[in-house]
Amino acid sequence: MSCVRPFIRMFLSSWLLFATALGAETEEKIATATWTEKPIELDGRLDESGWAQATPLTDFVQAMPREGELATDQTIVRILFDQENLYFGVYCYQDPEKLVISSLNRDFTTTDNDVFGVAVDTWHDHRNGFVFFIHPGASKEDIQISNDGLAFSREWDGIWEVATQVREDGWTAEIIIPFKTLGYSSQDDMAIGINFKRRVRHKNEDSHWNHIPPRFRLSRMSLGGVLQGVSNIEAGRNLRIK
Repeated sequence: MSCVRPFIRMFLSSWLLFATALGAETEEKIATATWTEKPIELDGRLDESGWAQATPLTDFVQAMPREGELATDQTIVRILFDQENLYFGVYCYQDPEKLVISSLNRDFTTTDNDVFGVAVDTWHDHRNGFVFFIHPGASKEDIQISNDGLAFSREWDGIWEVATQVREDGWTAEIIIPFKTLGYSSQDDMAIGINFKRRVRHKNEDSHWNHIPPRFRLSRMSLGGVLQGVSNIEAGRNLRIK
């Protein structure tokens, strides 16, 4: 009997640690998108009045190198929308002299650069969606995701725009993603899966808004947060004419 009790205590302790870790992985932060009447002038400056009205998202959490700690260079994200587009305003704090930009090509290699990434789980089914990456030089990389990140297409090229500015304390970006690129039907009071990633290359530091363990990537749609407040939009069709 004396041998059984320590085993039971050890089992219960292990189960509690597992449950705590599982809860941390499945927690969903909530973001709110703000309606804007005025279009965003795409210049990367974040000087439109709409950005000041939008709710800031911060407290990015490290995946690497110190999982669970706050990012050492913080990121602030604001989200606007109108009937046609989602807008992301991003402020990436960092020593600008240590920015890493290795390529200005479309579909650049994200591991070799400072990057900011957006994951959008269009239907909020925790399995399918899109990932958009940018770096301080305004290059773009986009990926179509399925099966919770186990399947993906880098050949997919969506229609979206970005502009960036390097500042004295980091870099900023404005990102415009048309709802027609995301390819869903219009609804009222939509819930959209959302997450963000920041990579500071010279520190080898990766962080996310909604925490993702280091064994997973931003494409793990089931580990994202929730974007609320989007309504009365028109998705249209995901078509492009060449």
